[in-house]
Amino acid sequence: VKPKFPAQSAFHRKEALYKLMASNFIRGKKLEQAVDTYQELLDCYYKINFDLKSLSYCHGKLSEIYNELEHVDRLEPVYFKISFMGYGFPDSIRGKDFIYEGLPFEHITSIHDRLCGLYPGARIVQNENEAANMMSNTPFGKYLFIKTVEQQKDLSNTFSKASLMTKSYVDHKDLNTFVSTRRLPGSSSIVDLWTEETTYETILTFPTLMNRSEIKETRIVKVSPLENALRSLTDKNRDLATIEFTINQMISEQAINIVQISSSAVFNDLSRQLAGTVDSPVNG
Repeated sequence: VKPKFPAQSAFHRKEALYKLMASNFIRGKKLEQAVDTYQELLDCYYKINFDLKSLSYCHGKLSEIYNELEHVDRLEPVYFKISFMGYGFPDSIRGKDFIYEGLPFEHITSIHDRLCGLYPGARIVQNENEAANMMSNTPFGKYLFIKTVEQQKDLSNTFSKASLMTKSYVDHKDLNTFVSTRRLPGSSSIVDLWTEETTYETILTFPTLMNRSEIKETRIVKVSPLENALRSLTDKNRDLATIEFTINQMISEQAINIVQISSSAVFNDLSRQLAGTVDSPVNG
């Protein structure tokens, strides 16, 4: 059996396994899960076997993880909704929908290639209505329908004063709700733009160990032109506020002065956002 453990009590064996789990989560850059593991250990030390040395160890490890979360840039993964159709798939996934965590900046053609390699002979279905028909009338063979979805972010002001990294950590922790939006036919401009928003809720929360989770609930709502406009303004305000916070933080930490801002990447991003917001001829 690997790894080998000495003769131990049940508590100390579980403690050793939890520490090994947390260490492997850190190696795999699954920092959110490492935090949860150490916090479970802390709870055990407080309630079952109070031990100052062990408490110090866990708090030290959590300090290292939080420091990395605050100062190390992490690339955001792309999420996909994947439907498995056809008798060629095993019962565990046939006729089911999943959310998959892809690679950072992964294009949909890349996930097509990866899944076709994982399931030889599978064919990609491009039309969503055709895929829905196949889900209710199972065909022979193996068919996949794949589309990109976005995580549903909390737009409340609970963490409005938090750092950019803290907001990113909160946005990506315990993530189980994703959305996709499609434009409904008949609109000619932003004034009469109706959209259909589909919300997917998964059984497990991301990040997960297997990078996927089955969808347990799907909700579809129509979004009016006014609500679309409000959402667009809210998203843009959030982007501009994030850039403002980043610049102020860099100045306060003396990482950059006013003269250097004009030639920095942050200023280029600010210029691009303002040009797209104020001067853009698209969508008013």
